[in-house]
Amino acid sequence: MDVPSVSLSDEASRYGNMSNVSDSLCIISNAEQALELRLRNFVLVTRVIICPLLCVWSILSGVVNSIAFCKIGLSDGVNQNLLILSVADTVQAIIALVNSVCYTFQLLHIDFEGVTFHALHVALAVIYSLPLGVSIITTTVIAVVRCCCVTMPFTVQKNLTARRQLAAIMILCSFYIVAIFSILLQLRPQDCRVLSGAAWSTWLKLTSAVTVSAFIVIIVSQIILIHALRKSSKFQLRTAGSTSEDRSVRDRRVIKGILQVLIIFAVCNILIIFVTLFKKNVNFTAQFCSEAEESSGLKNSKRRKSFKQSTIRFWIEKYGGFNWS
Repeated sequence: MDVPSVSLSDEASRYGNMSNVSDSLCIISNAEQALELRLRNFVLVTRVIICPLLCVWSILSGVVNSIAFCKIGLSDGVNQNLLILSVADTVQAIIALVNSVCYTFQLLHIDFEGVTFHALHVALAVIYSLPLGVSIITTTVIAVVRCCCVTMPFTVQKNLTARRQLAAIMILCSFYIVAIFSILLQLRPQDCRVLSGAAWSTWLKLTSAVTVSAFIVIIVSQIILIHALRKSSKFQLRTAGSTSEDRSVRDRRVIKGILQVLIIFAVCNILIIFVTLFKKNVNFTAQFCSEAEESSGLKNSKRRKSFKQSTIRFWIEKYGGFNWS
């Protein structure tokens, strides 16, 4: 009977491969723990300290803006739409403040009878999308109406009245709210992951489509308004001292104010748009440990990529309360 011979070089190479994999796993494990600690501290500071302060400031500024627009008068479509925008932003701030308080209670292990914080976080996230959708739709309507005023001033004054603008906002928001509530009815508070995969995917697609579409429209509107503002400034220099100068000054003030609102919207949502467009390139279901155990010949680049993916999923599921799989 022949006994298979094993050379010392083969044994040494196998031992070396196992040792390299073990050392790599230890290094990545330490790096993952360090990154986890940094993410945890960042989330704690953001959600416990920074977010509540910003929410309180947003609530106060929203109330002041709402009172100011009501006193100015709602006969003008611009004031009416800005009032709706202020109210929607105030409601968003209130919901975000409640979510931060609930997260603080959960962090301090303060439990309430019959309250599931995982379910509450997801429910607040879905409910938060209601005033967020109203804010996005209203901002888009403001941008489109002002662009129409610049390109077709006489037609807009006759057709796009304040009531018709309000009707357009209400119709668009009604479709959005019905879609959100149809998803909200699928909540299962008895589970930790309270949204089913299909409902969660539908909610993400709906909110992403609304946000991306509005972002594109608003960017195009900004370009049109900036071009109109330049033409208006040139026209003002030519007609200095005439009766049309006062109207031109008022129009330029309105355009500048609306342009500031649109720029703030674009800056605040640029990160959301980036994540929405490129999130498909990230595989949230990757598991580094299982891959490392199955294959001892895993390259360093693949280890780093898989480590990043598992860390992203860990951060989202542990600190965000959501299941992306």
